Amino acid sequence: MDRLDRRTAALFSLQVAMLLAACLMPVPWVADAYGSAYAKAMNPFLAAASHFSPVGLRFEPPTIIRMRGAWTVPLVMEAHDTGEVVSIPFDVRALSYRPLTTFLIFALSWPLADRRRKARVVIGGLLLMGLVTTLFAALPMATTLAVAGVFGGAATRAALETATLALDTPAMTYVIPVLIWWALILATRSPSRARPGETSSAADAPPAAAP
Repeated sequence: MDRLDRRTAALFSLQVAMLLAACLMPVPWVADAYGSAYAKAMNPFLAAASHFSPVGLRFEPPTIIRMRGAWTVPLVMEAHDTGEVVSIPFDVRALSYRPLTTFLIFALSWPLADRRRKARVVIGGLLLMGLVTTLFAALPMATTLAVAGVFGGAATRAALETATLALDTPAMTYVIPVLIWWALILATRSPSRARPGETSSAADAPPAAAP
């Protein structure tokens, strides 16, 4: 398996560890600001999905951005026929913030001299992470609706609960972004490169002209 040299690998590992630790620190205003942005971005999709569901779905963003806010955003489910309303806390930190920041930390910290390749990794990864975090969000919603009897039977409920428990863990919120990042590193690797993270001029230099 191709590897970085020891010094570059050590610097990369140190940078990743420091940035991950920084993202776990309680930074003022970030929780409510992220929760508000997430809710406003997701609500149009939930509104469209609600037309095909017996239950209306929407997030309620925080009314004010507090210095020490909460990472949970209320997910409101309203039955169209009875008007019954149920609200459950939705953890945007575990299901969106951590996976996205983990991917960006690895993608931006990995030493690539080719800027176009790094851009492909970052842009492609963000698109894939958008799909993954949507799946992270959809599973708890679908599980809640299945348990409430809105759709599916016992087998559907069991399958959704199992999938939610498997994905909604601290380990998976870090493992999946890292796997996506590494898959893109390998997928964008040029046949001429000796190592996927090569930073030396020899790896990215054009072939020498024939005499």
